[in-house]
Amino acid sequence: YSLFSFFFSLAVLFSIKMPTDFKKIFWTGISLADLFLFGMIFFIVLLTVIFLNRGIDWINSRHKNEKSVTKIPTGCIFIIIFLAWMPFFLAFYPGNISGDSFSSIYQALSHITSTAHPVLFTLLVKVTLKTGLFLFHNMNAAIAVFSITQMLLLDGILTYTVFWLNRHGISRKGCILAVIYFALNPLIVRFSFTMWKDILFSGVMLLLVLFLYDVAIGAKRLTENRDLLQFLALAVLVSFLRNRIVYAVIAIFILLIGIYRTYWKKMLVVFLLTSVLIFFIQGPLYSYLNIRPSNFAEGQGVSLQQIAAVVVEDGKISESEKEFINKIIPLEDIPKAYNPSTVDNLKGYETFDHNFLNSHSVEYVKIWISILFKNPWYCTKAWLMTTRSFWGFNVFIEPFAITWPSEKLNIHQVN
Repeated sequence: YSLFSFFFSLAVLFSIKMPTDFKKIFWTGISLADLFLFGMIFFIVLLTVIFLNRGIDWINSRHKNEKSVTKIPTGCIFIIIFLAWMPFFLAFYPGNISGDSFSSIYQALSHITSTAHPVLFTLLVKVTLKTGLFLFHNMNAAIAVFSITQMLLLDGILTYTVFWLNRHGISRKGCILAVIYFALNPLIVRFSFTMWKDILFSGVMLLLVLFLYDVAIGAKRLTENRDLLQFLALAVLVSFLRNRIVYAVIAIFILLIGIYRTYWKKMLVVFLLTSVLIFFIQGPLYSYLNIRPSNFAEGQGVSLQQIAAVVVEDGKISESEKEFINKIIPLEDIPKAYNPSTVDNLKGYETFDHNFLNSHSVEYVKIWISILFKNPWYCTKAWLMTTRSFWGFNVFIEPFAITWPSEKLNIHQVN
């Protein structure tokens, strides 16, 4: 409880201190009054968490003999969530489309040439758009087919999550609250019909987390072939819905081999074969199909933002480091290209040399680590500003708008 309350209170304090204007780089300093405020928030949050936890235990104890939400057919939960989302989908018809979405659409309508967006996600876009165009001969309707498909998939994941909560002792009332949260949470609703690779990845990642929790408490055992196959399916799906996440999956494999030490030989063989299969498909097979890997910068959002922040703030950088950075992007362009809230401006700047960075990735990582250790405060603040949309409490996300490529693709904003 204390650890959660500490980080929650820290997020609240940083949200208050950070500038509301994303173009401002850093916030003002921390005062004694801020520390006092932090202590008050921590105390309130801690008491609230303890109270809620005991309240949940009391509710569950009162309903321990009650047959919970399984009395309600799972299909009803699925339909309730979907119907709750539908008015919002119609208001944003045919769905939320951004710059990244158009990149996926272009590849889907021609052929997949890059892993800038995960190939599995682009294939989903391709199948749904082709189906929509075949049935309706209209791009807006085709986009709507994708949106509805993703809504159904995410709805299924959240419905399973409610079922999972019920199976782990959450009362019927608690599960109903979860359904209401999933059905009406503005972010979940809005992202359900947004054409981003992150949405389905997050859903499958949720399933993987729930599965690993079951493994931790003994509800799932990887010594059972059925449970092992379920885990491998989730691990493979996660690996193909997010570039470079395979390394995190391998770390999970290693951890699980340590947990199942008695069966380590079987686990090692299975995990090794799975890893080889993933790397083979994402390496030689992609190359054979002329699908080129994404630029190295696509996986270096935080590090690029940290280096740029140190340059803008005139932090500690050696002459040789400046010379190297200057080859990636001229130093005089960094203040114009750097936006504390997103790396897209920086890596998309006209003088940013992706070819140089792609061919000097190892040297880049070494220089980034050196700058990180010499400028920990600037780098920490740059990381906080970049990730603020994920943890901040006063962040306003602007509505998506169908933008410049829409005319070429015959996509029109209806509402």
